[in-house]
Amino acid sequence: MQMKSEEYWRKRFEILKEKQFENAEKYLDILAEEYKKAYLYIEEKIAKWYTRLSVNNEVSLAEAKKLLLDGRGEPLLALNGDIDLNGRESNSNDGLQIIRNLTRQAYSHLNPRGMFFIEAGEDNALKATEIFAKNGFIDIKVHNDLAKKPRVIEGRKP
Repeated sequence: MQMKSEEYWRKRFEILKEKQFENAEKYLDILAEEYKKAYLYIEEKIAKWYTRLSVNNEVSLAEAKKLLLDGRGEPLLALNGDIDLNGRESNSNDGLQIIRNLTRQAYSHLNPRGMFFIEAGEDNALKATEIFAKNGFIDIKVHNDLAKKPRVIEGRKP
């Protein structure tokens, strides 16, 4: 028995539709797996960030999270530091872009012999002194915080 054209195309359409559903299920599984990977990656980054905040401020991890939840925490700009002049993430990836920007701007606005102070993370304090020098500051000093960690950089415009 020969199949009519209409019946043939109806069956053909059903076969194609079923195949599309199978493909969609595969893609959905792939998407779910990629979402899971991205979620875990972000969770890992957040955990590292909280750990760094905890260590830098010598508080427990729970206290570090509480600091941010109760509104006393620093804005992301201050904690991240890799922000360009337009507030977008920069490509420096070393946490010093905000110090580069502020140091350059401060120097251009200061009067001769004007002083500039900036707080930096203890890992970045020595690198920040190089940025001060590169931008023309002299008499550059690093002051320790109460935990005796390098924290505040001071420089003077000649």
